[in-house]
Amino acid sequence: MKQANAMQFSHSTKCAIFGENSTVTNIQINMVIDIPNQVMEQLKMTPEQLRLEIAVYLYERKRLSMGQAKRLAGLGQIAFQQELSKRNVFIHYEVEDFQKDLDNLDIQPMT
Repeated sequence: MKQANAMQFSHSTKCAIFGENSTVTNIQINMVIDIPNQVMEQLKMTPEQLRLEIAVYLYERKRLSMGQAKRLAGLGQIAFQQELSKRNVFIHYEVEDFQKDLDNLDIQPMT
């Protein structure tokens, strides 16, 4: 019997711990997914390629932010954006995001 490939996904999140001294503590959450070798062979993908495809899929469906998806994929910002471009996936940048950027830069739109 073939052994399964183990893929490890790491995700960092903050959790508020309430008590006498309400503090925010960083915790690390890890999840391991076992994928049979037969499936990986049929996919003709490495575990890294599968992580990238999952990250792109979840980003495209707005389930992950850009930062979360690039971390899941194990890529930097530019490299992840290039992967999105190769797949014709558009960056999620709405009018509200543009307005926030203008506000943060203290730029007033021309009227």
